Amino acid sequence: MKKLVWLISLLFLIISIFGILQIFSFSLNFYKDQFRPVEISESKILNVENVYGFLQDKNPINIDFTKSEYEHLDDVKIIFNLVYLVFRISLFLLVGLSIFLIFISKYSIILNWLIFWSLVSLSLMLLLISFIVLDFGSAFNLFHELLFPQWNRSFPEESLLIQLFPESFFVSISRYIFLSISGVSAFVMLTSLLLKKVLK
Repeated sequence: MKKLVWLISLLFLIISIFGILQIFSFSLNFYKDQFRPVEISESKILNVENVYGFLQDKNPINIDFTKSEYEHLDDVKIIFNLVYLVFRISLFLLVGLSIFLIFISKYSIILNWLIFWSLVSLSLMLLLISFIVLDFGSAFNLFHELLFPQWNRSFPEESLLIQLFPESFFVSISRYIFLSISGVSAFVMLTSLLLKKVLK
């Protein structure tokens, strides 16, 4: 039983992180909000839309990227496909296991572990936000070294890929993602604490 509850708690953490990631990752409105109007041309938006479509398996790339830029985007697409797969499997398992534990009247155990993992998630996100504030460049490079151990992970400032997605964009999206996950974690923790009191 304890293993099941541990699994549910881990699934909650995965779903909250990957779910929020999907919400912000391909939002054109969010992208536009990160730049001044003078920096957003119609051609730039069309290029970003094409990249977003490619990463979601909706269309091929029809932008004149270099070979290394294209290969990098291909690697990013593989990672996002994996994120989607893990998210869907985790959501399915979480719903099924939660129904099972509620059915056998073990909801108090679920609430205890959700409170614990909400706190863990909240602490982790606040730590990551601190890294962004203190030294985003080093954190971003470390992230790329872990996910893209091959050579195509960095590009010169004048490259088209960097022009479309500068570091400032990743600073903003990381901040929003981590703050949103923190908000979800805090909400789940407070809701679980409230439910514990009500169900006593």
